Amino acid sequence: EGGYSWSAEIPCFHFAVQRLQGLQRNGYMVRKNQERNLDSLKHAYLKELDMLESLVEKYKLSDHQKQTIADLRSRIETYRLSVPLIGAFSSGKTSLLNRYLGTDVFATEMAPETAIASELYFAEAGMEKVVAHYVDGNQQEYPLTDMKQLGQQGSTLLYQEVHLHNTILAAHPDIVLVDMPGLDSTIPAHNKAILNYIKEGVTFILCVATDQTLKQSVLAFLQQLSLYQLDFSVLMTKREMRQPEDLPALQQNMAKSIREITQQEAPIGSVSAWKGQLDDFYSALERIEGRKEALLQDQFVPEIQSLREQIKQSLSLLAKQENLSAQELARKKEDLAQTMQELDRIMAKEKEQVMRECRENLPGDVAGDVQYALQQSKGTLKADLKRGQGVDERVRGIVQNTFRLSGNAVSQKVCSKSAQKVSRY
Repeated sequence: EGGYSWSAEIPCFHFAVQRLQGLQRNGYMVRKNQERNLDSLKHAYLKELDMLESLVEKYKLSDHQKQTIADLRSRIETYRLSVPLIGAFSSGKTSLLNRYLGTDVFATEMAPETAIASELYFAEAGMEKVVAHYVDGNQQEYPLTDMKQLGQQGSTLLYQEVHLHNTILAAHPDIVLVDMPGLDSTIPAHNKAILNYIKEGVTFILCVATDQTLKQSVLAFLQQLSLYQLDFSVLMTKREMRQPEDLPALQQNMAKSIREITQQEAPIGSVSAWKGQLDDFYSALERIEGRKEALLQDQFVPEIQSLREQIKQSLSLLAKQENLSAQELARKKEDLAQTMQELDRIMAKEKEQVMRECRENLPGDVAGDVQYALQQSKGTLKADLKRGQGVDERVRGIVQNTFRLSGNAVSQKVCSKSAQKVSRY
């Protein structure tokens, strides 16, 4: 396919250049790490918490406010955006995740009572594990090989963390994909897990099989999304069950039904795990990457503003009690404003420096990494060609994943250097 026979020596570098040029024409690009990583925004929030904490300690305000700051700091530091894949049973969400990961991590024929909400995390080699979170609040670590047995504890488990050494998970370090039980489940723990994710303000990917109608459980879930005004995308799975020419009309009808229920315009795509047609899933992840800063702001800014207002009221009360002069309070407010302006100036300068260094360093290193990745996959590609299978989609996946990983690796070095400079202020 594409002019190569199974016995041909694939000229990897030239083949990669052709693929890179094709991707560029179609709008693909390497995202720089500072655009993808939430660390800078987290740092700004943590910096404000530090200033609020200094006020609490200096004026000996309530221990409750101090504990609130500590809890909020911990949540910000560990925050990653959960993206549950949710749908009715047999909607194809688990098969989709398995195909995305390139291996059968999850059983696709699991009974409803043994299905568990499973969060996916990247782990270094030798660090793979499962962390089970129970309904009673306890948690326990297990080896990855015990995951199947944990499924038998379905009614006592709230959710589980699955830590895998799978490089595709490293491509989106701020995102945690979640394989959810079917919406048809009557298990209380399953419903509680769904409610917990709704309360977190996450973004959902709703999976609806092309050979199914919108079930009552899915309709009810859409109403919940509308009630809480949550962000979501829709993927129509099992697209191989329909003729290609029927898909546009099917997606239009789906969009109309969802709009009538939620009063929202949700992005809709279609995938086939069976055929490896995952482009719309990748697009959904890229959309989430583009919105993750806004979602982080929605999660924490209201709480920080509320905390700031509480501390302001406490200081006002203290001023009355201790007869603090209005001039002194104004001076402290002005000092705080000047500190924030200086921090903004430093962050803007560092952002410009990081962007310049990434523009200079990324292209050459990424091209070299793509060449190496394709060379390493030459044997597999030749085998596919020998079996008469196309290699375009596999090569495209290799190039896209290498783009992400290589771009992140190069720009991470630049951003780490910048973070060290900023931390001195």
